[in-house]
Amino acid sequence: MLQVKKLVREYAGFVHAIAEDLLKQGDLTGEEIEQIYVRLYGHSRPEENAFYTKDSE
Repeated sequence: MLQVKKLVREYAGFVHAIAEDLLKQGDLTGEEIEQIYVRLYGHSRPEENAFYTKDSE
């Protein structure tokens, strides 16, 4: 749970941008979410395993 809170705090801008686009469009594809990330951070998002490791449980 602490890891989730940390990620939400770190990526609050991303979370808000997704929420804003969801309110406008109703739904988003994975590609659209990727485009939001690239627009905000200037690069593709990290691989899933970069966030989750067995040690972080």
